Amino acid sequence: MKNFLRNQLLVLICTSLSLPAFSQTAATPAAPAAQPVPVQKVKENHTESSKPEAKTESPKAPDRDRLKNSESHLFSSLDYPELQVVPRASDRLAMESPLEKDLGLSMFWPFQLSALMTVGTGFMMKGRLKEDATEQERKDADFAANAAVGIGAAWIGLTYYLLSTEPYGSELSKIKKYKGNDKRTDLLRERIAEEALQKPAELIRTLTWISFATNFGATVNLIDRSTKDNNLYPALGAVAAFLPLIFKNRYIENYEKHLEYKRKIYSPIVSTTFYPDKFTGALTPGLLMTWNF
Repeated sequence: MKNFLRNQLLVLICTSLSLPAFSQTAATPAAPAAQPVPVQKVKENHTESSKPEAKTESPKAPDRDRLKNSESHLFSSLDYPELQVVPRASDRLAMESPLEKDLGLSMFWPFQLSALMTVGTGFMMKGRLKEDATEQERKDADFAANAAVGIGAAWIGLTYYLLSTEPYGSELSKIKKYKGNDKRTDLLRERIAEEALQKPAELIRTLTWISFATNFGATVNLIDRSTKDNNLYPALGAVAAFLPLIFKNRYIENYEKHLEYKRKIYSPIVSTTFYPDKFTGALTPGLLMTWNF
């Protein structure tokens, strides 16, 4: 009996000593799982992996389609320089139309200054005739002075009328009525816009020579009709008649600049070069022609 009790006591002692060791070994694997550090690392790895994906993102489909459409439009309109010139005639009209109103009569200042000099010369020569002039010479001198005043006043009124018609603005309002984005409509608008640039330029180019001829003739006709001291006024008027020829009008400049840009689209460039002969193989000088688009 004593041996049995001794054995039971030994079993209880052994079991009490083994339980704390088992609990310690079982608790140690669970400790790393409770730490929040791996969660942060996962988030950082996720953000780092998302950044290069955004950089290497492929271009959007609408951008590629827009690029293809622009290239196809370029090659399909090579036969029409009206559509390739930059700026187009319609764009130039849109840019110059506000300036037409803002600049006003200053666009024709060479015409007006020449006309004012003619008017002033006519007024200054009235009553300043030679003392020994006959009655017929006096009548002719008065007529020449009045003619100079009338010619100068007519040119001032004509320039004012030309500006009031607004050649650019009126034609631009007509072009805006043609709606549509097809090639035919674009070509229609650009050709009408080119005509709007051409008409005032050719008209003013003709008026430039008429202005020079009339103002120069009116002022020169007053020379030697009075004393020598007064001949300075007709001389200054004759010099002022050259102003429209010296200073080019803005309407003419715009049209000439448009034609210059238009010619550069298909302008050939010729240069010298050497190329091997087809039969002998020797270098032969020749001309090389390239076309710029």
